Amino acid sequence: MTLISVIIPVYNSEKYLRECLDSVLSQTFQDIEIICINDGSADSSLSILEEYSRSHPNIKVINQPNQGAGIARNKGIAESEGEWITFLDSDDFLEPDAIEKLFSAAVSSGADTVRASGYYYDENDEKKTVDWSLRKGLVRDGDTFSWKDIPQDIYNLSAGNPWGMLVRKEIIDSNKILFSAYPRTEDITFTYNVYLFSEKITVIYDQLVFHRPSESGMESTKVKYPLVPLEARRDLEEKCRKDGFYGNVYKGFWIAGFRSYFQMIRLFLASGQKKEAEAYYNDFRRVLDEHPDLRFDKNSILGSRASDYYDQYRLALESPDFESYWNELTRPSREIRERFRLKEENDLRKRSEALA
Repeated sequence: MTLISVIIPVYNSEKYLRECLDSVLSQTFQDIEIICINDGSADSSLSILEEYSRSHPNIKVINQPNQGAGIARNKGIAESEGEWITFLDSDDFLEPDAIEKLFSAAVSSGADTVRASGYYYDENDEKKTVDWSLRKGLVRDGDTFSWKDIPQDIYNLSAGNPWGMLVRKEIIDSNKILFSAYPRTEDITFTYNVYLFSEKITVIYDQLVFHRPSESGMESTKVKYPLVPLEARRDLEEKCRKDGFYGNVYKGFWIAGFRSYFQMIRLFLASGQKKEAEAYYNDFRRVLDEHPDLRFDKNSILGSRASDYYDQYRLALESPDFESYWNELTRPSREIRERFRLKEENDLRKRSEALA
């Protein structure tokens, strides 16, 4: 039986596909099968896959009409024979010892899931280190933990992307964990449910994956499918409630969720999509109505743009309605921040006077 299945959804990736496949074939750990799902590519991706499969018997090619990366990955899971599963996007590539390090961490720790960090290539193909692939400071490198150890941070452990993970297949199968069919944000249901159902998780802060943003992750596509992140978050919330986790993790769930909401609202502000922004604002209000205790300080919101998102959070919290919030958002960030600074000084002065 194959030890590790590497699942690669492929869609119009001819530019980088050979680099991707070569990086997997040249791994120092060789007990692997490579399952490539051609998701209706219109370029030469399928021809490249068939060429590689003729030379490498451990490459399995599945061809399907275009249904999206989530459905393609689900197909790969169903066809996989490995005891462990890892994922790679077809325009990404691995460090030569990536799979060996992931598997060694799993064996030494007894973990069900291993999470590693990665590099990010921007639109100019320049390599960058990012904080969202695996956030530092929540757990120590090599520690073994579960959601019970960090209930309010399990959704902040990483972004929802599945690359950089090694997961025991039994966890996926026994809990019926799947990707959604959305055209984007299809991975959060899978990744975060893997975290919740894994009895043991460990992390490696080594950067083992080189990730390039696909078209489905570009800003223009976020605007093209404006409500998909909202719908995906609601699906994730519904499953979290159904599986009995929600009451223990809801604060961290919404810290991560609101960060996504405010990111989308910022895009809508630039594109003039007021109606779509209102949908996110209304869901924000829905959650606060259910959880009046749900309040965050600045240190709760993680990431490189935490200050911006925190300002948007405070604006949304203090605005009496969406129209007021939208109007405030059109002001420059420095004016918004100055307003909050003055308000904080005034509140501090009032508290001091009250104690005097």
